[in-house]
Amino acid sequence: MNCVVCRKPAIPRSPCCPRCRPLIVGHAESRKRRIALRAAYGARLDVFRCWWSGAMLVLDDPTDPFHLCFDRFSPQTDSPLAASSRLFRSLRAGLDSIDFPNASRELAAHHRGRPFDREAVTFEWWTERMPPPRAGPLPRPAGRGRGCGADTSKRERRANAMFSYCITIYKSMSI
Repeated sequence: MNCVVCRKPAIPRSPCCPRCRPLIVGHAESRKRRIALRAAYGARLDVFRCWWSGAMLVLDDPTDPFHLCFDRFSPQTDSPLAASSRLFRSLRAGLDSIDFPNASRELAAHHRGRPFDREAVTFEWWTERMPPPRAGPLPRPAGRGRGCGADTSKRERRANAMFSYCITIYKSMSI
């Protein structure tokens, strides 16, 4: 008997091979996992690919950003699963399968010089809220820098606010 995912020889009395079995058997929604893995499997190279990026997924190192995990097409609890990398799962948090590609295209276009079109992304499932902007610049230690922190430019205040926002986002990420 062959594996229901990759068609390799299966373990006796099991529908899966030794590689696919830990990913499917004994987990909730094993049927959805099997469907997602079958869609992500590339028989020519014998690898699983990320649904969102197409990158080859790693099975043996859980600390790798491209380690295989499962993600939902929309944040609803009953939606189908997709095989994903941990990196793209965290990037896609709060966006559904329609908003994520739209947001990615808009971000790429923005980096090419076009303004970001906020209407292209509905943010229907977005639950995070931006932290309030900082009241002023980060305090400077006494005797350091020009003006000892008494007077900072608009550019410095903006850089300080962006830095504190990035630190907040970094601390909230769970990769």
